[in-house]
Amino acid sequence: MMRGTFAADETGWLTRELAQADVFVDAGAHIGYFSAIALHRGTPAVVAIEPQARNLECFRATVRANEWSDRVEVHQAALGSRSGAAPLFGASDNRASLIPGFAGVSPRTSQTVPLTTLDAVLTGRFIGQRLVIKVDVEGASTSCCRARRRPSRGRRVRGGSSRSASRGIIPAI
Repeated sequence: MMRGTFAADETGWLTRELAQADVFVDAGAHIGYFSAIALHRGTPAVVAIEPQARNLECFRATVRANEWSDRVEVHQAALGSRSGAAPLFGASDNRASLIPGFAGVSPRTSQTVPLTTLDAVLTGRFIGQRLVIKVDVEGASTSCCRARRRPSRGRRVRGGSSRSASRGIIPAI
C-alpha cells in the first residue's frame, strides 16, 4: 500500500464488480482496504466481518475519518461453517487463522473469538439487491462458503481479477 498499490488483481476485479453493487460484503475485512475502496466508489452499504480487535480499530478509524459510518455494518467475528466460538491462532499478529499453523501463523498464540456464518449475517436481508462478496479468511474460505444452506436463488456468483489501483481514500493507520 505504501507504494500506491496493493493486491492489484483483486482491486481491479473488485472495482469492476462494484460498478453496480448495492452491498459489498467484506468477509475477512482485516483493516478495511477493500471496504474503503467500495465506500470511496459510492457503494451504498458495506457489511464487514473481522475477528481481530486491532484490525477493527484501524478499520473503524478509516470509516470515521472519511465519514462513512452511516454506510457500514461491522461484525466482530470469525467466519466459519458454524456459529459459536473458536480459537483464532496467531492472534498476536495482524494475520491470524482458525487453522493452526496456516501460512506460518503461530499455533502457540491464540484467543477465543466469536464465530458466525454467512447465513447468520445475510439470510433474509438485502433481498433484490446486488451483493459483491469478498472472502479472505486465512485458509477457512472453503468451510465458511460451504455453510451456505441455500443457493443464491438465481444470482450469478463469479470471481476474477485484473490490475488496478485506488486513490483518494484517507487511510487512518
